[in-house]
Amino acid sequence: MRILIVGGCFTCQHNIEYARLYHQSLKNMFIDRGDLDTEISTIRYERIGMTLEKIVTFRQSNDFDLLIFHLRTEPFMRLVKLYYKYLNHHRELKHSFNVPYFNIIMPEKYDLLENRRVNCSSDTNETKIHHYLREANYYVGSLMGNMKYAFKIYERFIDEISTYCNNTNKRFLLLGPVSRPSSVFENRLSYEISNHFTKYSNSRSIDYLELIGEQTSKAQNMFFSNGQHVSQEGHDEVAQKIFNRINNPIADCRDNLYF
Repeated sequence: MRILIVGGCFTCQHNIEYARLYHQSLKNMFIDRGDLDTEISTIRYERIGMTLEKIVTFRQSNDFDLLIFHLRTEPFMRLVKLYYKYLNHHRELKHSFNVPYFNIIMPEKYDLLENRRVNCSSDTNETKIHHYLREANYYVGSLMGNMKYAFKIYERFIDEISTYCNNTNKRFLLLGPVSRPSSVFENRLSYEISNHFTKYSNSRSIDYLELIGEQTSKAQNMFFSNGQHVSQEGHDEVAQKIFNRINNPIADCRDNLYF
């Protein structure tokens, strides 16, 4: 089986040994089952608008049987913010407001990953003042309608990627976001995204796997102390959940999900 996973920091955490990342554990599960030719590739995305293009480009030289897409809270949050600062293509610090009504959407114009290294460590030096300002930025952006706009962007993308998989005879598994216990707003947003796309996926017969939760099935912490990045136990838990779902797809989609 050839699997393509499209996600974020979770696929390449620096503080998790590569061999113990969830997708490598998933690969080993298939190998142990006898699927010795299992291959797993990953693509990182920051801008939702560029993601389908990345998938299509990848397939031109590396075909796949199953596409797994992570709904991520982090790029969603950047769309929700009212005030946004970023590095442009000349690595100059710029400031802007996200105002979708006027088509001012800088998070979709400048790819965070292209312009700076993303920190995936388990440490955080955020002050309380910065934390409160960040939370306020999310709330004000939500009041301005940015969250509603973000949901529409993601719905449109999920429809596009589902259609693409159907047209190319690929299996599609949509993964919900993980929790974000480091922030009240971010954690609530993760739950809202998960609830929204659980219903959305059901209405379109898309295979959806929920990942919300702060403890594993063995009552271990899903996250490091910063509450942002998934722990080793969390990686193991997600690998097992994906493996179980691939082998036992939901009944509503079963006719479309077997190879």
